Amino acid sequence: MDKLIDSIKDIKLIKEIPIENLQDMIEKGILSVVDYEMNEIIHLENEKCEYLEIIIKGKARVENLNKNGDTMTIMDFKVGDILGGNLIFAKEPNYPMLITAKEKIKMLIIGKDELFDLLLDYPNFLLAFLEYMSDHSSILAYTIKKKVNSTIRENVINYLIYEREKTGNYIINLEFTKKDFAEQIGVQRTSLSRELNKMKKEGLIDYYKNTIVIMDKNM
Repeated sequence: MDKLIDSIKDIKLIKEIPIENLQDMIEKGILSVVDYEMNEIIHLENEKCEYLEIIIKGKARVENLNKNGDTMTIMDFKVGDILGGNLIFAKEPNYPMLITAKEKIKMLIIGKDELFDLLLDYPNFLLAFLEYMSDHSSILAYTIKKKVNSTIRENVINYLIYEREKTGNYIINLEFTKKDFAEQIGVQRTSLSRELNKMKKEGLIDYYKNTIVIMDKNM
């Protein structure tokens, strides 16, 4: 138990609960842990949300399958992030998209009734929960709108600009394969490669292997 306490006590939402109370909740099963292997499905589209889940190890990915059969990565969730917080108290609490484990993952789970009691008993827990849900609901809505309404080129450029501003470098090293990159923007790998070739011919970028060089400094 001490090992579990150590792994969760610094998570923003959980640290609003006193350690001694946290230990008691684990002993009583109010808080429990579930594990998933890499690439295992966590939740299917339209599956009912029955628990609040807090990631304490690994990474989960929200994915959408479009009408063409292409998989679009909507968002990645990491340690400290919450799954189901925007659904658990809904009249129809169903997951709108597929969620998979992109790494071996461990999550702390809290049932609906137990979560309701925590929100009533710990005002700071309630505040942290509301702040998280407000911030991340806006981010998720913006991400979906931006990806769905953008062309392949616009999505590529948006990603390159984001990485350039983050690193201050016009040489972008991809930390994933082209297949993963294609899934990030919801297209087939061949469609992405075709667009990258067009951008290269137009002098916007150059690329080789897992590196893209921004040639157009006005991008």
